Amino acid sequence: MPNRFTPPSPICPCLSLIETIQHFLFNCSSKHTALSGYVEPDFNQFNDFAHMHSQLIRSPSSPYPALSTSEVFARILQAIWSSHYRSIFECTSFNPHHIPAIIHSDLYKLNSQETIISFIREKMDTSRNTHYSSYPYQQSTRTQDAAPPTKEIYQYDAPWLTYALDWCKTPIEQKSFRLAVGSFIEDSNNKLQIISRTDLLDSHSQIDQRNDFTPVAEADSYYPITKVLWEPRKNDSRNSDLLATTGDILRIWELVDDPRHGQSNSINSSSRSNNSNNHSMQQLVKKAELVNMKQSDFCAPLTSFDWNETDPSLIVTSSIDTTCTVWNVETNQAKTQLIAHDSDVYDVAFMHGSADTFASVGADGSVRLFDLRSLEHSTILYEAQPTPNTRVGNNASVPLLRLQFSRMNSNLLATFHMDSAVVQILDIRHPSAPVAELSKSHSGSINCLSWSPTESGQIATGGDDSQVLVWNINQGFNDNRSYQNSQQRYNHQPPRSVQDPLLAYVADAEVNSLTWSKSAPEWIGVGFGKTVQALRV
Repeated sequence: MPNRFTPPSPICPCLSLIETIQHFLFNCSSKHTALSGYVEPDFNQFNDFAHMHSQLIRSPSSPYPALSTSEVFARILQAIWSSHYRSIFECTSFNPHHIPAIIHSDLYKLNSQETIISFIREKMDTSRNTHYSSYPYQQSTRTQDAAPPTKEIYQYDAPWLTYALDWCKTPIEQKSFRLAVGSFIEDSNNKLQIISRTDLLDSHSQIDQRNDFTPVAEADSYYPITKVLWEPRKNDSRNSDLLATTGDILRIWELVDDPRHGQSNSINSSSRSNNSNNHSMQQLVKKAELVNMKQSDFCAPLTSFDWNETDPSLIVTSSIDTTCTVWNVETNQAKTQLIAHDSDVYDVAFMHGSADTFASVGADGSVRLFDLRSLEHSTILYEAQPTPNTRVGNNASVPLLRLQFSRMNSNLLATFHMDSAVVQILDIRHPSAPVAELSKSHSGSINCLSWSPTESGQIATGGDDSQVLVWNINQGFNDNRSYQNSQQRYNHQPPRSVQDPLLAYVADAEVNSLTWSKSAPEWIGVGFGKTVQALRV
């Protein structure tokens, strides 16, 4: 089992870095825009990087400007990362966006794969303090006391089966490397827990530094939590964090400093005094319970919800009673409730960048789009065909379980069917059929998905085959065109099949939950069995 994300099928693993660069330049330098203007060198004469640079200078007649040593190698590294030779970086934290932070005049002295890998890792780890905030795709702000990540995987072993999972969205790393975790216990003793990376916590003798994560707060939940989300960040002066959970009802929680911290070494001293490994540094205080019952003695369970990032006062929930309800969490009142589907609604999501538009999926096998400004009608974006064994007169379709809008292209959303190993990518501009499908890589049913917060077209999926796969839906477009820039019309065309993921990871059990960190986009949270892992992409 790999101990990190790896390319599913590495290319030319026997080649050294120099040989790989030679091979890449020989095959691609005439086509790749990052290497435009270079003279085709005699690759067989390369002895080291310094010699390579001397062969990559521009010709006297070239219209391109001369490039410095660092610029030459920046373009080489960036070009390799964009190709299928990127597997040579699988042991490093290299990312092409970090090139400005790792360029150095001594780069030409590197003459082996080992030295350049060491150089990249060193520059990545030491230069983030000064360069981290200069890249718009990285929203974290390191503090002077924050330790740079030195591991590919951080792991937390919970005392119960995990299900609900979400990253904190604060832009400060010491706080952003926290996850909310919900238990899945088949009785009335469920938990909501906040865990934080141990090495980023303030030093306390009670903390076991051998553990990657330390629980810092915990609250009881009668029923299993179907979903948990941290509040989207707002520009206010509140020091505490808000979270929301669904299960029997919608609850709003506030994470505050625990005034008892230092007096007890357990999260809940009254009920867990025998567990000295838990530390009550903060408290989860129940701030509100939002219920919209038409009958006083019954509340239909909530299957999921979403928190609007454009207008954080809005939350939309989905329920097994066929309805979706939009809540104003500032007034704790229901703004509107609508019948969304013909049967159970399993998931709901706001369109990224919109305060009015949301979509839902359910047991009727359809994806429906709603606009709060015009609720008289909805748009059916996609409706699954009845299964072949459906009885005559029964129009039942295979249920759709989850959906999520792309964070980089608000026109795209992803969904998948129950007991299916295929993800459908839909475009709201071209309803009725998927524009792409991610297929033939999962060998078991898909359970969860999460779009990248920074890379257009990248999405992670997890399933019963214990795999976590990272895909690029832009794969297959010619001339370096992404899906977002493509002008193709997809009506009446079969969906494009994407069959080869970029990265793969195999967990120890079926993967039930995924969350891609917005504040630290190089990390994906994964939940399986009693384990939560943070995987470095």
